[in-house]
Amino acid sequence: MGINEADSEPIQSDFEGDPAMRDLIELFVSEMPSQATRLSDLFEGNQIDDLQQLARQLKGAAGGYGFGVLSDAAAELEDAIKVAGVVEHMRSQVDQLIDLCQRTRTSAG
Repeated sequence: MGINEADSEPIQSDFEGDPAMRDLIELFVSEMPSQATRLSDLFEGNQIDDLQQLARQLKGAAGGYGFGVLSDAAAELEDAIKVAGVVEHMRSQVDQLIDLCQRTRTSAG
């Protein structure tokens, strides 16, 4: 599944059916609203280094919990920061990552 900004479907983990991962996935998903808020706050505050660090953390964690599309979007933002270094040019990547964080769900909710 690729990244599609027009898509509004919930994003679920590839490991959703693994009972051993259930609690970890639920914890990760429960943190997504605050992560989306943090992304927005860092972007609006022009805190580039912190934004890059959060993108890097989301990239690794999302991939580890089976949220590949979220990991890919975080990687795109991290790369954009490395290349551009100017937050104004990253609005679409930030918005996309915030959207994906907000759409991250478990099968239960």
